[in-house]
Amino acid sequence: MTAARRVLLVDDEPRIVAGLQRLLRPHRALWDVSVATSASDALAILEEHAFDVIVSDMRMPEMDGAAFLKIAREKYPATMRIVLSGQTDASAAQRVVPVAHQFLSKPTDPAILLETLRRVADTRNEIADPRVHAAVGGIDALPSRPSICHELLELASAEDAAVEALARVIQREPAIVLKLLQVVNSSFFGLRRRICSVTEAITYLGTERLKNLVVSLSIVNSLPPRATRFDAEAFHRHSLSVARIARLVAGAGERAETSFVAALLHDVGKLVIASTMPAIYDEIAARAAADGVTFEEAERALGGFGHVKVGACLLELWGLPFPVVEAIVARPKAPSIDGAGLESWDAVHVAHRLVEPGADPLGSDAERAWLERIGVLDRLPELRAEARKELEP
Repeated sequence: MTAARRVLLVDDEPRIVAGLQRLLRPHRALWDVSVATSASDALAILEEHAFDVIVSDMRMPEMDGAAFLKIAREKYPATMRIVLSGQTDASAAQRVVPVAHQFLSKPTDPAILLETLRRVADTRNEIADPRVHAAVGGIDALPSRPSICHELLELASAEDAAVEALARVIQREPAIVLKLLQVVNSSFFGLRRRICSVTEAITYLGTERLKNLVVSLSIVNSLPPRATRFDAEAFHRHSLSVARIARLVAGAGERAETSFVAALLHDVGKLVIASTMPAIYDEIAARAAADGVTFEEAERALGGFGHVKVGACLLELWGLPFPVVEAIVARPKAPSIDGAGLESWDAVHVAHRLVEPGADPLGSDAERAWLERIGVLDRLPELRAEARKELEP
């Protein structure tokens, strides 16, 4: 049986922490709960014990949630940080976005809090390596290409900036897409449903907040990945190519948007490893080159934790919509998943296989049966032709 995860509840109102304690009491086999009624008390507790999750109020005297979580991030990067806030103003969002993983409204919906904690526990159980939790937990924003950020800021500054034009630029940069979806799906916007579409996310955020997001997160000045074998241009070209083909496979509507975003982010775990664990990334890349295999195959040969799981860990931590995370996690085993029709993970897997250098050409009997079941087999020649166009210099 898995040991209970530790959660620290921080709020200056005793009735609030008491209510959260009552909420979690029936789940004490899963969660070992501690409480603090000030940020200073919470920091003292953190010095004595390791926690999996911190749930902190935003407005507190002496030291507010943003300042407290900034310290927690620096000292305890492996601990998930959730902020509770009744505020919806842009300044509050701007301060807390860099230091919190997820943002929940206050008063808290019990079902949402429990589901958030459950997904955290599932992710931590899936990846037990503490290096991954420390690396992923300490990330505020992934490296982005300065040229894209400058182009985006210049475009957003124009009086007649069009959402569609902004979306075309943002969709070329997985790191910005990831942060955009994290913010727009937070409680600061009070949306009743999760957003997977980049265009829709920009519409809700607005151009001014979009500019503030880019500047406040210091994306323009982000350091490049430290792995010597990481090719940033190849990474971005591959991610966008897979996303475009996945959208073609998926067709139209919400499934197409989910497939596009999931495909754009399907390799974000590589970016995490290259940025935070460069020696591991270089070892995998060197093995792939020496053996003439894909990065994924080299990972398995070396017995690593896998970039797909690492990427999913970050997406879960940042609270991205479940359909996006699900499509990325399920993508490698898509042909073996029973289903009645085409799903987003199918679209991403087909696109990945068509674009990935050295990947198998989807020719086995089992794969052809899968492609026929999801209605893609007859379209394969057309999709191959589109993939070849994407691979052209």
